[in-house]
Parts: sequence; C-alpha cells; structure tokens
Amino acid sequence: FSGRAALRYAPDDRLDINFAVDGSYRTGLDGFPGVPRGTEAYIVRSEFQIDSEYANYGGTLNIDYGIGNTDLTSISAIRHVSTFLPFDFDGSPERGPNFQDIRSEQTLYSQELRLAGQLGKNLNWLVGAYGFKEDALSDRSIQFLDIDAFPSGLTVDAQRQALERKGFAFFGDLQWRPVDWFEISGGVRYADESVDSDVELDFSLPGIVSVQESGSGSLSDSNVSPTASIRVNLTNDVTAYARYARGFRAGGFPLAPASASTNISFGPETSDNYEIGLKGSLDDGDLTFDVSFFQIDIKDQQLSTIVFLNGDPNLPVASVGNAGESRSRGFEANINARMSEIFEIGSSFGHTDAMYREYFDTVGADRSGERFPYVPKWTSQVYARATLPLADIGELSLAAEYRYVGDILSGSGVDVDQQFAVDSYNIVDLSASLTRDKLRLDVFVDNVANEFIETRVFN
Repeated sequence: FSGRAALRYAPDDRLDINFAVDGSYRTGLDGFPGVPRGTEAYIVRSEFQIDSEYANYGGTLNIDYGIGNTDLTSISAIRHVSTFLPFDFDGSPERGPNFQDIRSEQTLYSQELRLAGQLGKNLNWLVGAYGFKEDALSDRSIQFLDIDAFPSGLTVDAQRQALERKGFAFFGDLQWRPVDWFEISGGVRYADESVDSDVELDFSLPGIVSVQESGSGSLSDSNVSPTASIRVNLTNDVTAYARYARGFRAGGFPLAPASASTNISFGPETSDNYEIGLKGSLDDGDLTFDVSFFQIDIKDQQLSTIVFLNGDPNLPVASVGNAGESRSRGFEANINARMSEIFEIGSSFGHTDAMYREYFDTVGADRSGERFPYVPKWTSQVYARATLPLADIGELSLAAEYRYVGDILSGSGVDVDQQFAVDSYNIVDLSASLTRDKLRLDVFVDNVANEFIETRVFN
C-alpha cells in the first residue's frame, strides 16, 4: 500500500509554500532471481523465491519567495528506506539450505538554498548551497550448511555495517544571451564529502574457529566541477548546441563488507563529459528530430569487483575498486514523423563504445582495452501508430513497436565472478486502445514472438 498528501500555501504572488509527505510498504515474493512457481517454461536455480519486504517514506518542504527580479528557494527533505531480503545464496536446487538474510536501513536528510535573478534583459544568474547527511545500516546473517569450501558449515550471526556520509556543496551559474539566437552559459560547483564505516563481524566454523572482530574507516573527498555550454538557434525551429561538464562521485566503502579486513575504501570517480547536438522540428512540427554525439572520459571509475578475505584466494567477497582510466563515446538519434492525421512513425538509435584505457583489477590482471560490462554497443527502437475514428463507437489506436538491444558482457570478470557473453535480442510489442469519452480499453501483447531472452548470466 502507498499514500501521499500535499499542502500548498500561496497567500500572494511572492510567496509559495509546498509541503508533501509520502510513504509506501510492500511485502511478498520478489521475482529476482527466478520466475514464479508453478511454471515449467524455465528452470529456477533456487530452493525458494525471495520473500522481500520494503518500506519507504519521507517528506519535502519547498519554499519560494520572490523579491523583485530575485527568487529565493529553500528545499528541505527527509527520506527513510528499509528492506528485508532473504535469499538462497548458492542458487542451486541440488544444494541443501544455504540462506542469507539481509536487513538494511537508510535515512537521508538534505537542505538546499538557491538564489536566482536577472540582470538586465540578457543575463540570468543563480547561486546556491546544498548540504546532506546520510545514515545507513546493513545487517546480514548467513547459514552455509552445504558448501564445499565449508564442509562443517558456516554460520554468520552478525555482519553489521554502519555508514555515515555527509557533505556540502556551493554552486553558481550564469546564462548570457547577447542576441536572441545565441546563448552561452557556465557554472562551477564545489563539493566536499566525508564517509565513516564501522563494521562488526561474528561468525564461526563449527569445531574450527570462532571470529568476533570490529573495524572502522574514514574517508573525505572534495572536488571543483565546472560546466560550460553554447546554444545557437539556426532557425526558429532548429537549435545546435555544445556542452562540457565535469562529473564527480565521492569515494566510500563497500556495502556489508565480509570482515573488518575487507572494509577497504575506494577512491572518488571523476568524468569529463563532452556533447554536441542538433534538435528541432520541420514541416510545421510534423517532423521532429534530435541527434547528439558524446564522449565521456572517466578517471578512477568505481567498479564492482572481487577481493579476498584475509588474502585467502579460497574466500572471495564482493567489493568496489577503481579503474585508472576509461572512456565512453557514441551517438544518439531520434526522429518522429506524423505522416497524416491518422498515422505516425518514429525511431531511435544509439551507439556506445565504452572501454577501459587503464585498468589492473584486484587479482592483478591487465584489463586495458576491454569493454564495459552490461553496456550494449547498439540499441534501436522503431514504432508505428495509427489512430482511426470509428463513427459513434469512439477512437481506435493501433500500435506496433520493435526494439533491439545489442550483446553485452555480464559479470566483473574477477575470479569467481566470471564474465559471460550475453547475446543481443529483439522484441516486438503490439497494442490497441479504444477510447470513448472518458473511458479507454487497452489490449496488448508484449514479446509477440515469445522469444526466450537472457539479460544477465551469473556464475
């Protein structure tokens, strides 16, 4: 169930206050990683489906106050999320009980202040500040009763991690339009973040060893990120633009590390983003289009990977590492055309060439020149829609959509998290809608060809 409530107070043209709260709760079977019980169409490598529980609630308070040509905006927010996620760890119906229970809680507080205004007719400006504090707690318990690496079984009574992240930022932006057809803008953002990670571990190998340990770590990062762009109106309906922006993601600690010794920090990630594009409409709006070319140069990219518990190659655990340098470049294009009053078609295409330029993974292998996992080189979509008036019956809309997603690599490629090739796939969807006054009836068929599609492969 879920709910939301909102209240607005606007006593005059200068002051506008909006307050909103929302909450949701869900429990029941979660489809990942299998399919529902009772079907013989697929093989489910699990003794049971995830019986999950999610709660999410929070609120925001937005205050806008105008003083002449200047607007003051305050945005206050709070959000709390909790999850309970039990699952079959080994993923095999041939194994005995090997279960994990993962509980997590996350609370985020944030405050932003912005001041925006206009100087003359051609210059807009904005300055602001932002601060946040995030508290996250994860608690994992494990029972491995049928795993080759632990013939006597392994019980983890507690694997707790408390993460506290806080930070602040200052930012400013200018937009200058000297003439109607030309605009130039630039901005800068300074960000400072820190994170603390406290870990407790309590586990035992029956008859062999019992471990109780704790550890902590701290990390802080700061960054200055500029941005700049130009926009040129070639005609009243066609615009060209170019944009540069620096991106920043602070470093941190992996969620739920397997021990105090794997509470290992990873560094910040930065990116330089370049984009040029063209967008507009022709033929009185019956033809719309946009095309863009981009390149993203990334330094110290944060990646899911594998490290080893206490340096033991027989005890791999999930973590996060940094790749030295990588880049992603390509293009995206969309075009839509209304062929007549009743018929329209559209298409979109995307190409992404993403690779590591410099990357030595956590087992020392040189991965330079490899593709990013989970990123298809090519994607495309084509649709057609016909809208037919049916006299006194109403309006009938018939639509068909074709999608193509290129092949990907699944997995980080480190130790037990082997990398597998996942083939490209095609999907055709059909739909029909009948509308009359305030009523509408939809009929649809997704994946008309009933294709079996793999999107991920795990070891």
